[in-house]
Amino acid sequence: MSQECDYQLIDAFEAQDLEAFKAALAAGANPNLIVMTVEGERSLFQVAKRYSLPLMKHALIEAGAEISDLHDELRAVINEEALHLVPLLLAKGADVNATDISPLYDAVVTGDTSLIQLLLEAGADPNLRAGHAKPLFRAIEESQPEIALQFLAAGANPNAENHPYNIPTPPIAFATAYGETQIVQALLAAGADANVEVKVIELDSGRTTQQGADALHTINAAYEALAKATESGDETGVKKALDCITQTKGLEPIPLFYKTSVLIAAQFGRAAELTLLLDAGADPLRKDAEGFSAYDWAVQNNDQTMLAVLAQFGIDTPHVSSEERLLNAAEVGDLERVKQALAQKADLNARDFRKTTKNKTPLMLAAMNGHVAIVEHLLQIGADPNLSDVIEPMPEWVKERRLDHIEEIGYQLGRTSLMLAAIENHLTIVKVLIKGGADICLMDELGYTALILASERGHLAIVQYLLDQGADIEQKDRSGSTPVMIAIHRDHQELAQFLLDAGADIHGKNQVGYTCLIYAALNCNLPLVQQLLAQQAEVNVLISYSRTPLICAARADRCVQFERGSEPAAARRVEYRKEGNTAWIALPDSQILPIVDALLNAGADPNLANEEGETALMQVVYDASLPVIKRFLDAGVRLDVRDQEGRTALGSAKLYGRQDVLELLREYAGDRAAELEQDIELPEEESE
Repeated sequence: MSQECDYQLIDAFEAQDLEAFKAALAAGANPNLIVMTVEGERSLFQVAKRYSLPLMKHALIEAGAEISDLHDELRAVINEEALHLVPLLLAKGADVNATDISPLYDAVVTGDTSLIQLLLEAGADPNLRAGHAKPLFRAIEESQPEIALQFLAAGANPNAENHPYNIPTPPIAFATAYGETQIVQALLAAGADANVEVKVIELDSGRTTQQGADALHTINAAYEALAKATESGDETGVKKALDCITQTKGLEPIPLFYKTSVLIAAQFGRAAELTLLLDAGADPLRKDAEGFSAYDWAVQNNDQTMLAVLAQFGIDTPHVSSEERLLNAAEVGDLERVKQALAQKADLNARDFRKTTKNKTPLMLAAMNGHVAIVEHLLQIGADPNLSDVIEPMPEWVKERRLDHIEEIGYQLGRTSLMLAAIENHLTIVKVLIKGGADICLMDELGYTALILASERGHLAIVQYLLDQGADIEQKDRSGSTPVMIAIHRDHQELAQFLLDAGADIHGKNQVGYTCLIYAALNCNLPLVQQLLAQQAEVNVLISYSRTPLICAARADRCVQFERGSEPAAARRVEYRKEGNTAWIALPDSQILPIVDALLNAGADPNLANEEGETALMQVVYDASLPVIKRFLDAGVRLDVRDQEGRTALGSAKLYGRQDVLELLREYAGDRAAELEQDIELPEEESE
């Protein structure tokens, strides 16, 4: 009988007949039955899981199937809404605190408080991280206040930070923004910091603004219409619904910078939350990256309710501190107002709170804006010239990002007053700062000194003065580039010439192997190439990306900006960014050929192959001009060399559709052209 039930179970499984499947199990079929699949022997449970048959899988669990990963299955049944199986899996010993995503995190979406309680009673840790988030954050995001309260009652940390994109964000900021009054109250009662500042936070506009809420309502209605139109076969209705979904605006995330919960409440009209925060001792006078206080936001939004709440706590006029007056006066260059603010006991080294000048001191603001008299006055009365605009060390993951990204996500670069003056080419201020004790050797968070920053911008006089004051001419930036490499790379001709004349080392390499000659070749800077060659620069150096100075010259290009939709036809590659679109276009032969000739005359080897067996010709054949390729041919480049794929330069020209190049190469190859056009399979040891 048992064997017969097993056969019935398999037949029902293959037919995906759930009722017959359950009946066979009820009649005594083995829930741990092993079957043969294309992947080998598997249990029926494993097959049901592999082929996404949740209902049959659930039936097997109820019948007592053995499960190897109880934690994984616990999460699965919660997500599959088979909540009746949760007690069964817990009884089997499912680990509610395994190291991956907590089942509490999954359970939040169900909105089932009894399920949450069951998991908590089984020992689930409400502070267990699930990726970047914790269960408490999920409850706030999913608008589940009762569940959030359960987590807090079970010991969830009210100050534990969520880490989307590695940017810490406290739960009270989200709860305030989304108007979750009960959660804010519970967080504060549990000890949440009412004054915590958030560097960056991205909010769901559907829950924070009326426009977003309207857009969300419209989209939800459109999805309902789409479902009905699809079911009825109404093609016009389907198109109309899709158009509505595509065109609806207002659901873009809202990024905020340097906000406290009080500022968030004021900006989004959360009067109840603001009252709770102020009752808990939150600072009503703090300002955000735009320079707005809670009062300023209430005035801008003409929010009478918010103004009334603030008035209850004694805030009924704009507030400008003496530190703000000092910072503003230093920035615009008003010495008398600087003195007045200082007379009002303003902190001499006060920090700015605005995003664009975050953490800058009065001295930094005066230095970067060229206000010599204010710099002199501040130094005379004790301003610290060696403070930087970073208060806490920058995390390593931030340092790996592009500069614009670092600043966009709210981090400062660690610049001192001297660095800021050097960047802006304020020579007199550089001199005043150094005389006043500024350290020329200090580095910012990315390892840049004032000398490196001045070199990047081609500020010759600043570089000269810093070197006179003892700066190291071989100082390296974070990529290992020296000032002379930087000057040549940025095409600062006069500065590069000065550094070369001052004895800068031309033979060094940065972290990717670039040399001064490589950068000069990339820019097609003939005078510098000639000078470097005269100083015995290595002409056959092989750098990262398997290039030589000869290859760099042959493929030299320039950057141009363009509007989306008007991409240059001759662009080698394009890059789209919100701050602007960039295309790379080959330089004209009139600039490239003299460099190629100079390098060849100096001994550049056109047959030098990289680790993939490619010569210079093979690396440029797909986009270099005919005159450039002819120069390589006349210099004796071999056409019979094959790369690791067994392909010659002729084969590459054919592959890339360069018919003009192919015809030229055929002329030089003569009788061997047909043979060399064909790829062949080479043993590894024979690839050249």
